[in-house]
Amino acid sequence: MLAPKIRNLNLLLVCFVSGLAVATARQQELPIVRFTGEKCELAIAWTGEIKADLTGSSFESWLAQPEIMDGFRAIRKLIDENSERAEPQAIRIANQMFDLALQKPWVLSLDEFDPAALKVKFAAQLGPQAAALEKSLQELEAQNPEKFTQFEINGAKFTSTSPDGLPTVEYGFFEDHLVVATGAGELQVLLARAKANTPAWVTELRNEMPIERLAGLVRVDFRRLTQLLKDSDEADVPPELHLEEFEEIVGVFGFDGRESITRIALHCPPHLKGVLKSWDVSPMNLTDLATVPDGIDSMFAAKFNPQQLWQILATNEQSKSDVEEFAETLSQDYGIDFERDVLGSFGEYVYSYQQLSLVNPASSGILAFRVKDPENFSVRLAEIVESLADDNENFSIDSEDNKNGTLYSIVPNGEPQGIPIPTPSFQLVDDQLIFALDSKAISSHLRKASRTTGKITDDVRVAALFDKEKNGGLGQPIGIQYLEVNTLVEVFYSVIPMLAAGPMADAGFNMEDLPPLDIVTNGVEPDIIGVYRTPAGFQFLEKTTLPGLTTATPVMIGLLLPAVQQARNAARRAASTNNVRQLLLANHNWESSFRTFPPAYTKDAEGQKLLSWRVHVLPFMEENELYEKFRLDEPWDSPHNKALIAEMPATFVHPELKLAPGQTVYLGVTGTAAAFMPPATPAEKNAVTTGMNMAQITDGTSNTLLIVEANADHAVTWTQPADLNVDEIEDLVGALTGNWPGRQIMLGFCDGSVQMLQEPTNEQLKKMATVNGGEVIDR
Repeated sequence: MLAPKIRNLNLLLVCFVSGLAVATARQQELPIVRFTGEKCELAIAWTGEIKADLTGSSFESWLAQPEIMDGFRAIRKLIDENSERAEPQAIRIANQMFDLALQKPWVLSLDEFDPAALKVKFAAQLGPQAAALEKSLQELEAQNPEKFTQFEINGAKFTSTSPDGLPTVEYGFFEDHLVVATGAGELQVLLARAKANTPAWVTELRNEMPIERLAGLVRVDFRRLTQLLKDSDEADVPPELHLEEFEEIVGVFGFDGRESITRIALHCPPHLKGVLKSWDVSPMNLTDLATVPDGIDSMFAAKFNPQQLWQILATNEQSKSDVEEFAETLSQDYGIDFERDVLGSFGEYVYSYQQLSLVNPASSGILAFRVKDPENFSVRLAEIVESLADDNENFSIDSEDNKNGTLYSIVPNGEPQGIPIPTPSFQLVDDQLIFALDSKAISSHLRKASRTTGKITDDVRVAALFDKEKNGGLGQPIGIQYLEVNTLVEVFYSVIPMLAAGPMADAGFNMEDLPPLDIVTNGVEPDIIGVYRTPAGFQFLEKTTLPGLTTATPVMIGLLLPAVQQARNAARRAASTNNVRQLLLANHNWESSFRTFPPAYTKDAEGQKLLSWRVHVLPFMEENELYEKFRLDEPWDSPHNKALIAEMPATFVHPELKLAPGQTVYLGVTGTAAAFMPPATPAEKNAVTTGMNMAQITDGTSNTLLIVEANADHAVTWTQPADLNVDEIEDLVGALTGNWPGRQIMLGFCDGSVQMLQEPTNEQLKKMATVNGGEVIDR
């Protein structure tokens, strides 16, 4: 089904907001923004009018084409027909709200990013159409009256509903506005803002990023968002990025003349840190693009400091080892200091462009760096090439002198017969070191660069990005992106029949309802973006026919970062839960075979500890081949057994923690009255020794711990006879917390279940650790 069943007002609002297209408007004021408040951490506002007009902006005229409108109607009809019929009233309300949102002003705000107290506020100025929507909502409420509660604020009637597992939703109509808030009592806060003035941040945003026809605006408190992630231990972003430097992300959307304009600003302090410092550079000039031809499909050009970026990568925990290995290989094998000899020779300017070619894709892409001292670098380049090619088994480097200098081509050794392989090539021409996947691409580039016309600089829209009077006073950019949207559309349209025809037909969609390709690409200008360094930080200026293709990325990063982190965290937690569950299953399979759980470890006749239970359950984890390699009558750290530590199965690897090789945090619970008990007899070849049997667990298997997930401070070598001894560790909570947000701990019980508990006490854990304490465990 294309549309999920809408079960409550919360989901209805999500459907409504997520389905909105970019709105356009001619009005310049946004009185609706007063509902956002002065201190909200997220705000999105739209002016509310969308106008399909052949005489309007390029986007409006593109939208007004009959074939485009028919395509939208077909998709809308398909969604309606595939919506489940169990609650048609809810579907009708969703459609009403969607239609009104394309025509009327609305705002969506979030007072706090705190997921535990999510306070979403929404207001839409509906005018006369409010009555029809109010009637539809009343009909929905009448169908399930027990789910809705009526209340009053200053004599006006409103409605409250509390869907299972979701925050309370309060909504109603204030004058000609629909108002909605999550959280008990939050609607009254929203209504109080109706009498407030326009928030100061809106005025500041409008002054910072003027636009002829405002369509909408957005604001994200990025610093608060970053801090929230750090506080919750869910951030997985390298500290070298210094994301806390970004104070907020703000943006406006609309039109200047016929062009769609998107402007996004990233506010940060004037003195940058980390990776951001790599872009603290002087701006570009239009002449920097003088060698880039026209007729290309994509281009990127920018100023940045390559040495600064390399130094940051060299100190980043995630990339440090790779960087050091790469630099050490070049130094030892070829005598090349990459940072000094290569990066130290590069200037701040780099550009790349691509012209798609189905005949020879490798012949149309160029990457070029500007060098500081071309004459000296030419000599050093020849020396580097000689060092790299000297007795190299994998490739040779051919050189060819031409009027522009020396062209070098990397030729793989042992090229298969009859199979053309790209020969990466590079050449220093004037002050540019040019790279390509084929030498023909460099020849073509140089031929076009020598022309006096046919350059990207001739494009008036590109040139306007460098004109202070045409780019809103931003001056010259530090980066440029150019994208031929029609090329992407053509590629996309060519694969739709192959990838989506079957599923779309199954859903009832007729492929003939799609607008023809020539209509979709009609009047669509290339997407161009300028990136500017400003006193407030950075600003992205996008000019295009179809709004928000690229500059929406910073905003989406800001909005999706928590969701991405939480999803990643949830995935890792699920992986760890599965590991514990598999280990519990292995122990249960052991118990089914031998009528006891395995002992915590085995020992020899002299009482010396040999191998952990983690080794002896290997046959019950489909790891019998590894198990057979162990010498069961030797301790875990004997020379023979120690060599097997590196073969630790993946089930013992924690998906989140960075531990030494062979280390695990999946520990058995041991102690005087714990489920993992010492062996009663010496080790035998099959390691069948007396352990705890089910009858001895008088507290019940669902109340007794078997395996826990400890933190990194309590990690052990997986073969080692060491676990979590509750008699020896006073602070059990401290030994188990730190892996997951909110001081949650992962526990595996004797009945095979896995549970996450948040902030249990040491007393609770000690009760769970005993098999026969007779305690009543409250959890």
